[in-house]
Amino acid sequence: DGTFDAAFWPGVWGNINRGADLMPFNGPPVWVRAAHDATNLYLAVRVALFNHEKLAEGHDPETSDHVVFAFPALRLIGYADGTSNAKRFHGGYEKAKKKGFGKMALYVFEVPLADLGLAAAPASGKTLPFNCTVRNGVYRETRYWESPSATNAVPGRIVFK
Repeated sequence: DGTFDAAFWPGVWGNINRGADLMPFNGPPVWVRAAHDATNLYLAVRVALFNHEKLAEGHDPETSDHVVFAFPALRLIGYADGTSNAKRFHGGYEKAKKKGFGKMALYVFEVPLADLGLAAAPASGKTLPFNCTVRNGVYRETRYWESPSATNAVPGRIVFK
């Protein structure tokens, strides 16, 4: 329906406010949340935009706002203008921001578990390596869930429940 309600997503938001050196950023926060059902993994990223009113739209990896989810068998990228290589994706401003700070940008991916090399309804405790990066094109900042290395681009883990 084009709206986002945090109550749809179980668990807590995880922070993604670090640089490549794993030191925390000062400034607007970024949150990530994941959920799944028997056939899909759902990924949501919210970004608070404190200092600019406009998203940097486009498809340039340096100057456009975007989110990347990297998995061992798949790399998803979603841009603020709503385009993505994912089968189902939403990107851009949240429609109805009622309270809080700054403007919010929202990115939501729906990923078939089969595309990730997983069987339907993964068992509780199953892990999936991943990484998430968020690029702010206006300020040319990249924020990481985990800092990737030359040998490991997916150092984080999603644990299925």
